[in-house]
Amino acid sequence: GGRKTPGYAGQDVDIRMTRLVQLGPLKLLTNSSIDCQLPGDNQDVLENYVDIKTAVVSETEWERVKFERFTSRYFWAHCAPIGINTVYVGRKTREGDLREIQIFTMRDLERAGSNHWRPECMLSFLEGLLSWVQDKTSNDMTYNLTYDGQVFNDPVRLVPEEQDDLVRIVKASFPEE
Repeated sequence: GGRKTPGYAGQDVDIRMTRLVQLGPLKLLTNSSIDCQLPGDNQDVLENYVDIKTAVVSETEWERVKFERFTSRYFWAHCAPIGINTVYVGRKTREGDLREIQIFTMRDLERAGSNHWRPECMLSFLEGLLSWVQDKTSNDMTYNLTYDGQVFNDPVRLVPEEQDDLVRIVKASFPEE
């Protein structure tokens, strides 16, 4: 379910959604900020939650390829794993003027990026990365995962940190099975 402050779609709405997501053998407790929900009677139905993004209008071939290769993947990666199926995208000019609003489903984004990325590969990478993190970490510690990505072969780092109150609450609420 989600926690929200008063408002309607398009207004200043703060929806925090916590979900237990299964990814292969891993169970992930996710906490996401959702931009808004569609008005209606069934406010806590997952299908009513939508995300709002902006992207530059694709006026050149490079801008079209950039949307297909990078932007569609980013939008999909932010929404699909937590169950959000719809993204409203404000297409703007380079000057920042809104030109149009497009509505994409996750399947639309997958089709847009089909020459550059595949959802199953992204989920497989995420599962592999999180399995590696699980193997390298201790349940008694909190870690910060870092990756700069500015140079070729830049390593992923796990840096131990102090546990914060949220980690203690989650551990108390979801003991190991």
